[in-house]
Amino acid sequence: MDQYERMQIRAAAEWRAKLQSGAIKTMIDPLSGEVMIRTEVHHIAREKYGEASIPLSITSHREMTRRQMEEHPPDGPDPDNPVERMGRFLLSAADLLESIVDEMRAAAHLLIALAGKGIRGP
Repeated sequence: MDQYERMQIRAAAEWRAKLQSGAIKTMIDPLSGEVMIRTEVHHIAREKYGEASIPLSITSHREMTRRQMEEHPPDGPDPDNPVERMGRFLLSAADLLESIVDEMRAAAHLLIALAGKGIRGP
């Protein structure tokens, strides 16, 4: 483990502590767009494959974890292998982005339907 990785791990731990202590009051769930009252820390590539994490609502966290466990390839024999770690990070990041895009499309369709009914913005 090099110095950069140690710094990343330390910064992630500080961020999680700040999140759990309540120092960060309000955040928006990047997947649903909802204001999060309670958050959970989601390890993007799963905790055993890396420290990179983001805050998610409890519902979003459960869904992303389910996708990791059920839809991703089975665990390899060496979780410290950098190639597997990067592959799992990219696969999970793609899941996150896909969920964000789905929410954006749903919001766009809703706005277009509202405009079709004559509703206008400010």
